[in-house]
Amino acid sequence: MGQQRLFTDDKTLSPAYRNHLQSLYWSRLRAQVFRLAFWRCQYPGCTATATEVHHLDYRNFGRERVTDCEALCHTHHVSRERDKIEARNLQGRNSYMDKVYGTDWRDRVTEEEAWEDFEFWLERKGVQVW
Repeated sequence: MGQQRLFTDDKTLSPAYRNHLQSLYWSRLRAQVFRLAFWRCQYPGCTATATEVHHLDYRNFGRERVTDCEALCHTHHVSRERDKIEARNLQGRNSYMDKVYGTDWRDRVTEEEAWEDFEFWLERKGVQVW
């Protein structure tokens, strides 16, 4: 897939992603993921009916295997996506702080100050802050 963006922002699917979700390949894979999960949410401890298929990652986007996905109920799909966004934000914040303040910034800056600085930098760049 290369550098093609799957999302135009955190809420809007790109045309490529939308097209893939409408493909026969995805439809068949999705059905297989549901069958293998016995139509049950695969989130630990959940017994709800699975209604959505979640990409564990996008390395094989367009040629996913069942092991690249999991069947989830809506509540736990939202939870997994939120966790993914939070991890990406934390990684971005840490990378920014390392570049601007050096890798020892944690010795001099609180978590709250680091988030404020990172969000301010994003806003200056015109990036919508979550």
